[in-house]
Amino acid sequence: MNANSKILSKTYLVVKLGKLYSHLEKTYLAVDPLIELDNILSKSSSCYFAKFGIPLKIERINELAKSGTLYLVVAYVRDDVFLSKTYKVKSASYETPKKPKSYPAYYKDKLEFAGTWIEITSDSHQAALSELRVKSSYQRVLSAFANSNGSAYYCKTS
Repeated sequence: MNANSKILSKTYLVVKLGKLYSHLEKTYLAVDPLIELDNILSKSSSCYFAKFGIPLKIERINELAKSGTLYLVVAYVRDDVFLSKTYKVKSASYETPKKPKSYPAYYKDKLEFAGTWIEITSDSHQAALSELRVKSSYQRVLSAFANSNGSAYYCKTS
């Protein structure tokens, strides 16, 4: 490596999904989001993940995506265990994608709540939640999940 080379470290945008299980009704409230995303990706080179609620800054996402260093980690609790999957980020937008088949069908009744659309692709690299630390606080992301109402965190590996 020469002196002008720059090592780009991976950045992980970890999005924690809301509750998918109703203890009162003893049933899951939604289909498995990871399966839904993977079903689309099995037929297409990319798809869109909707981050619901407060929009993220797409300028930052697109800048990191352009550099090839940004990964999206979708995380949620199922049966009292955090599940997650890592995807490579291509781009982000505030606009709903034009092709409904490019995002999970269960989004259709929630489109008005989508704050940010993140275009993703499959990736063999999978980040372990236990190894991720929030960039702004260096706190483990699993601790941040437990101690904060936030749903999106920029992380790096510990």
